[in-house]
Amino acid sequence: MKITGYVATGNRCASGCYPYVGGVAMARSYGLEFGTTIYIDGLGYYTLNDTGCPSGIVDVFCNSLEECYNLTSWRDVYIVN
Repeated sequence: MKITGYVATGNRCASGCYPYVGGVAMARSYGLEFGTTIYIDGLGYYTLNDTGCPSGIVDVFCNSLEECYNLTSWRDVYIVN
């Protein structure tokens, strides 16, 4: 999947929490529940807490735009639970 990054906008995530490092957004079409843990190869474990990105993309919350640009890549993604 394509890995991209996003930074805080001051708005809550679709799950109701505020974005935090370790959280990700994925398309609703995958049918995964909020709180699902995924593993991104080479990056680590993340928790699904937001939606709003197209299918085929995992949007990782980052601290800065530079961090977002540096993490943009194609990686294998696995559902842990």
